[in-house]
Amino acid sequence: MSVEQEISPLVKTVVVPAAVERAFEAFTAETSAWWPMFSHSVGEAATKEVRMEGVVGGRIVEYGAEGELATWGTVSDWDPPTTVGFSWHPGGDPSEAGQVTVRSPRPATAPKYSLCIPAGSAAATEGAHASATTRDGTTCWASTWSSPDSWHMTAPVDARALEASLRPHGESVMLPREAYTDPAVLAWERRHFFAGTWTCLGRVDELSDGTTYREVTVGDIATIVTFGERPRAFANTCRHRGHELLQRGETSEHRAVVCPYHGWSYELDGSVKTAPRMGDSFHTKPYGLVELPAEVWQGWLFVNATGTATSFADHVGGLTDLVAPYAPESLVLKARHAYDVASNWKTIVENYHECYHCPLIHPELCKVSPPTSGDNWNLPGAWVGGLMDLRPDAETMSLDGRSHGVPLEGVDPRRVNYLGLFPNLLISLHPDYVMTHRLEPRAPSLTAIECSWYFRPEVKDPSYAVEFWDITNREDWAACESVQRGAESPHFRPGPLAPAEDAVYQWVTMLARGYLGKSLSTPA
Repeated sequence: MSVEQEISPLVKTVVVPAAVERAFEAFTAETSAWWPMFSHSVGEAATKEVRMEGVVGGRIVEYGAEGELATWGTVSDWDPPTTVGFSWHPGGDPSEAGQVTVRSPRPATAPKYSLCIPAGSAAATEGAHASATTRDGTTCWASTWSSPDSWHMTAPVDARALEASLRPHGESVMLPREAYTDPAVLAWERRHFFAGTWTCLGRVDELSDGTTYREVTVGDIATIVTFGERPRAFANTCRHRGHELLQRGETSEHRAVVCPYHGWSYELDGSVKTAPRMGDSFHTKPYGLVELPAEVWQGWLFVNATGTATSFADHVGGLTDLVAPYAPESLVLKARHAYDVASNWKTIVENYHECYHCPLIHPELCKVSPPTSGDNWNLPGAWVGGLMDLRPDAETMSLDGRSHGVPLEGVDPRRVNYLGLFPNLLISLHPDYVMTHRLEPRAPSLTAIECSWYFRPEVKDPSYAVEFWDITNREDWAACESVQRGAESPHFRPGPLAPAEDAVYQWVTMLARGYLGKSLSTPA
């Protein structure tokens, strides 16, 4: 069957205004790795006009005959003319398309997909495959997935700009402006970087304290974490009619999770406990809560809310060998500060991974640690990090260089490790304490940061470390907020990276690979 024969019976009109030109450009730049962007056009839908006027993260917006918003969603399976699968939400605001749930099995064979652009459109077509023109003048391209591993929706970020970020260090530039300022990019990140990988929810001992289960929103997906024989995570959706089991942030001390709609209840392992008035012949076993991958690592709880991420072992890679000697799970929380920083979450991580700025804004830090010291790690996993030396007369990172704590056994007493586990946990390993920053993006220009200090149980006064890092944190936040304001300028252009910013380069290339649907881990 030709491309024209395959497509033309299914499509009436697809209009591509200039506003989405970039999205099509990106789509055709690497067709084998992108989700299909197409209208649903089967049966009665074949008589409708579909206008792609609001493409967010590869999603599609359909308008009805009177111009009203009819549906929005994304194509999840494409094998015309017999099979077209979608994830659609009726009505709503297209700016909320980042909330769409895509739960489609990977095809057993490589399905065909198509992209159609009307004649005369200025959208770029490089990288497209076999083309044909339908009877209404619409030009279409068809191809196949390179492999089931390509089943991934890529980000609404200019693919050519990402290519510039992926050039070798010394030739590359930072991410494009929209990565730091565009709400559509953040919506995509919430689904694919936060819900779609392994997000740190916090310390398991704190999350389970005084509760048997709680709601935690991971990226853009509401989840329930239960604390029975072991921590487990489930979708916050009743298997009866889909009602939310818990409201945002809600906790409970009960032994069963009860749906407030019809009273279905679930054990802490997710199995159905009661299903009122469903009849004696009703079998509850198939209707347990949808379980999501959850792992406890070094005392922290991680959840993959889409259930589609690589294994946690592959995600952390070589990081375990660096963190384990500090035994953070045995340390005790002694202090915590909460910050709201008017900056994109990625800018905060970039700042964390370099000390090129230290001589100008961190005089306290430079007194106890040479800003040009140390080196960066290059080990497997979705993380970035390095280490820095202490000055000869310094015992730890404090205002006077003195430690008023207890040394951690079996660790290097002369170095501090700064490690960032994707997407949201920064781990700073000191000779006498562990400090973490856990990030939660609230908006493109706003990030909530939870900064925690963990010490040996016998330490009474952590202020020597807390005071030092609170000063340093606030110096960093001011710099990041200035960077954010600069990025929001219409005159912002991505700049180059200095030789000393190689950890930033690792972070930026990890993000760029992730935006393009590729592996986050550093290539071998």
